[in-house]
Amino acid sequence: MGNEESTTRMQPMKVFDSFTYTPVSIDRGSKTSHYRIGQELHDQSSPLLKTAYHGVWSMSFPDSICPTTRMGQCHVYDPEMDKLVIAYGVDPNGVCLNDVWSYSFLSNTWQCINKCATSPRQLASSALMGRKMVVFGGCFDHNLYSDLHFIDIDTGEVTFVNTEGPVPSPRTSPVVFVSSDNSIYIWSGYDGSPRGGIHVLHPSSLGWHRFERGHTGRVAAAFCQHNGRYFVFGSCKGHGLLEFDPSSGEFTNIECTGTEPARELTRSSLVSIDEYLFLIGGEADSQYMHIFAFDIQRKWWFAFHVRPDMKSMSLSDGSVNKIGLFMLPREHSAAISYRPHQRELVSVLGSRLMNPPPVFRISMGPALSVLHMRSDMLDAFQFGMKKA
Repeated sequence: MGNEESTTRMQPMKVFDSFTYTPVSIDRGSKTSHYRIGQELHDQSSPLLKTAYHGVWSMSFPDSICPTTRMGQCHVYDPEMDKLVIAYGVDPNGVCLNDVWSYSFLSNTWQCINKCATSPRQLASSALMGRKMVVFGGCFDHNLYSDLHFIDIDTGEVTFVNTEGPVPSPRTSPVVFVSSDNSIYIWSGYDGSPRGGIHVLHPSSLGWHRFERGHTGRVAAAFCQHNGRYFVFGSCKGHGLLEFDPSSGEFTNIECTGTEPARELTRSSLVSIDEYLFLIGGEADSQYMHIFAFDIQRKWWFAFHVRPDMKSMSLSDGSVNKIGLFMLPREHSAAISYRPHQRELVSVLGSRLMNPPPVFRISMGPALSVLHMRSDMLDAFQFGMKKA
């Protein structure tokens, strides 16, 4: 990777989203185009393309008091209790926040577990380590933070970590990984320029170590852990998808085929789902978005088809493109999690700045079954070709 890969300018956090969005009544029907017969103008609905599968997009509101709508929060998913935990962020008035909230998918309710965690901030990053939320970075006005701390996801209690060695510089939106031995890895982010270099904190010594190998930084890349592997995507001009090896501190460029998302996307979400990585949203000029999936085994990107449930959401809440594929309203900076037992992708606080913040869901069970069947058929075909 060379220095030309990085998106070198700081992407400022917008207080208001570029596109106002309010769900509409289902009675509005689909997006329409127009044609003229004589002097009369007629509406013509954009037909949906028939696809082998699709996820089902729906929306609901929580049955409780909700956190202030915000952007720039950090979050983790708690699979043990089936909860989403968010912290920090900035409200629509530009005020940075320092509260911690937990959303229970089972009860559809929010609970504030800490009203004043530490200094208010936005653009911090986090990862889950047992029952702790590891938080690093963030900013308030022009002040950047490097105070590594843990938030207990059950009680909201905050613990600061006293460390030694070459502490990572204060920055926003770093990549944060926690390995199987509870080592913490910090990479990239922004502190005036994209940050390179890998910092690791081993739990046995609580001393930072910096890998001397050079790594070009990325301003606000998406990242996730998948079955003990670590992936990063976006916020660059060169290779889009990287895999990180904790043992060596090296990143590997993954050569991909298929329909890859735009590599320049910042503040998108990378989520581990089943045998795939899903890329959702990101800042861009377009008002609508496709969801992209990456087949890890085949190193192949493809568009994951989605349609509204036609109850809580309709075609008019998104857009049907020229070839008949439904597109969702664009979001970025969202708190997104995948619930494996329910096989649904859930998104909150995705830059819509609606109050109270709604909960968006994409039911994926039948669609994933079709994708598995497609993979099995391809494997069988390739096996037959080899034998022939």
